[in-house]
Amino acid sequence: MSPGPERQEVLSARRQVYISQQDIRQVQLAKGACRAGINLLLKEAAIGPATVKRVCVAGAFGYHLKPASLVKIGLLPREWHDRVTFVGNTAKAGALSVLLNRRLRDEAARLVRSVLTVDLVSHPGFDRQFIQAMLF
Repeated sequence: MSPGPERQEVLSARRQVYISQQDIRQVQLAKGACRAGINLLLKEAAIGPATVKRVCVAGAFGYHLKPASLVKIGLLPREWHDRVTFVGNTAKAGALSVLLNRRLRDEAARLVRSVLTVDLVSHPGFDRQFIQAMLF
């Protein structure tokens, strides 16, 4: 981010790296939404974080992140510090696999019928969880 009228802290003047209040707020909102979702999904499944054996982080979200950092800011439960795998662009890979492989397409159709959908935004506890999860 380049310097501008907004108040910013210099992280590296030589490399022109700055952080602003808006940057921090964006991280706070993302952390709040992700952690609230995690907490509610665990509650809906009636399990604790220790029960989860593997956590897959997909997409660009995790490209430059370290599991220890995600745990440190509270985005992920501490029990998951050694269970995180960054899996890249799974939407693209999955779409290609399903298009090219009939067996996988049939398996995906079976999975869709067995999945439980939880609408987090309309979940009665989401707002409270979101607000609590935004804290560092």
